[in-house]
Amino acid sequence: MLPDTTKTTGVKLKTNFILVWAEGSSTPAIHEDDLYLVSGTSSGFSSGGLEFSSEIKDSLYNYVDCFWISRGVHLITIPSAEFRTGDIDYISEDGCFNQIHFYFNENLFYDAIK
Repeated sequence: MLPDTTKTTGVKLKTNFILVWAEGSSTPAIHEDDLYLVSGTSSGFSSGGLEFSSEIKDSLYNYVDCFWISRGVHLITIPSAEFRTGDIDYISEDGCFNQIHFYFNENLFYDAIK
């Protein structure tokens, strides 16, 4: 018999984001090259109960035809962590894919969101 490993607690998130619709070069006829520019702050608790807050340092670029954030930088603070601050970088070299770089204490960690 296997123990139940399903988490019943999700991420709790509160945001104060500003979304600005920016027209692309082919607008108004074609909207696929338009994008949302996202700025602002967020705070909350991870699924493990850790408190965090973040601030968007470089606006996030979310192209309409990409379905993912293609560039931008968050500053993140985790008060209870050994290294309390870090950066979340949606790398622009990745184009319209989903790789994210995390920097804590000058160390790189990365993930590809599925």
